[in-house]
Amino acid sequence: MNSVVHGPHTALKYEVEVQADGQVALQLPFAPGARVVIFVVPEHQELFSDLSVAAESSLGLWDNPVDDEVGIMPRQGDIVLIPIPFTNLSSQKRRPVIVLSNDHYNRAAPDAIVVAMTSNPTITAYSFTITSADLAQGTLNRPGTVRVDKLYTLEQTLIVKTFGRVDMHILTRIRTVLQTLTNTNQHQ
Repeated sequence: MNSVVHGPHTALKYEVEVQADGQVALQLPFAPGARVVIFVVPEHQELFSDLSVAAESSLGLWDNPVDDEVGIMPRQGDIVLIPIPFTNLSSQKRRPVIVLSNDHYNRAAPDAIVVAMTSNPTITAYSFTITSADLAQGTLNRPGTVRVDKLYTLEQTLIVKTFGRVDMHILTRIRTVLQTLTNTNQHQ
């Protein structure tokens, strides 16, 4: 493993054998001096089995070659998992979003500008459906609805996982819908 992982939302699972002296050897993809917390669970221990099953099952929602990209700068068009607050700010859930900000902005700023995605098939005036055919990378296990009216600016460190990347025509469609949404001449 030669990549370095950045960000506070990285979780890694290693299955290792304890050596005769009671030690284990791990090569971690973190920068020297990084602080980590390690949980040790015997292989047949059921203490964390429900947590492990829940964590591993959530990874099956998406199926793609960039599934394990973590701790990297987002690129425009990336589909990433991020904690999204409810509109009344009462709570938050992890949801997929599409990175709208360009790569120059993403390199220079600590934030990313994103639009929400949902599996709810209800179409609103400022939303549209995408499928795996609309992706340049990755696959969706089910169609998703892009909610251009749900626009967020969030810290890049909040990105939990990268799932794929939409095609350029989807980014163009998002910009077109956003322009319609913000057009002062729009009559209802």
